[in-house]
Amino acid sequence: MQIYKMLILLMLVAAPGYAKQRQPLDLRTSPTTCIYEPADAFCEFDLNINFDTSDYDELCLEIPQHPKFTQCFNNKNRVSKRLHFQTISNITIKVVDPKAQKIVAKKTVTVGQYQQKSYRVKRRFGWSL
Repeated sequence: MQIYKMLILLMLVAAPGYAKQRQPLDLRTSPTTCIYEPADAFCEFDLNINFDTSDYDELCLEIPQHPKFTQCFNNKNRVSKRLHFQTISNITIKVVDPKAQKIVAKKTVTVGQYQQKSYRVKRRFGWSL
């Protein structure tokens, strides 16, 4: 009888370890980098965001650089968003589980300015030897 009690206790303690493990969220963003020239005031691009919500009851898409933009999804399918940005700084995209208050996935779109360097050696007299 004592063995049965120990076995039941062991099953109750070990059972959460055998619970279904969630797969890491596959967050895809395109483009991953935006480069703008010095003549431009900012980098302008359309950002495509894709992820699957099937393992979660609800997920929220957050962009900290734009606090007014938060969208939550509770459907069990693929989320696809297309957003237009004009920026000079990096953009961070977070997918958050609001129930657990946990960041499930995070990506950064890097924004940089391109400055062409002149490597040409200018000689004083190009016609002389």
